[in-house]
Amino acid sequence: MQARAAKRRELEGIPLLDTALLFRNRRTAAGVLVSGTPASRGRAEGPVRIIRGPNEFGRLRSGDILVCPYTNPSWTPLFQRAAAVVVDMGGLGSHAAIVAREYGIPAVMGTGTGTGILAEGQRVIVDGSAGTVAAAD
Repeated sequence: MQARAAKRRELEGIPLLDTALLFRNRRTAAGVLVSGTPASRGRAEGPVRIIRGPNEFGRLRSGDILVCPYTNPSWTPLFQRAAAVVVDMGGLGSHAAIVAREYGIPAVMGTGTGTGILAEGQRVIVDGSAGTVAAAD
């Protein structure tokens, strides 16, 4: 028991999975900023709002593109305001994908780098059918 606790402490700061390995071979079309798994169809345009946790929920405005590392049930009220959702982690069966489909908003899952590449306030077009996010003209 003590050995296991010591090993957990030793590995505490090391990520369990290097996400760069998962997403490095993904091909994107010209003009695409990030891509991922298409999870809820449709297209939406709006400003990027990067929300990293519950303490930032109040920053999301109606019509914003919600860009986040992950979601869980406590994030559900945000989907009422978001025009679309772009998530670093997750797939078709993840919380964000299911809720986006329920609300009828486009969703791109598993981008791996959306919160790092997309900029706060940047206008983008989310194509939930293709799984892409492109800069708006």
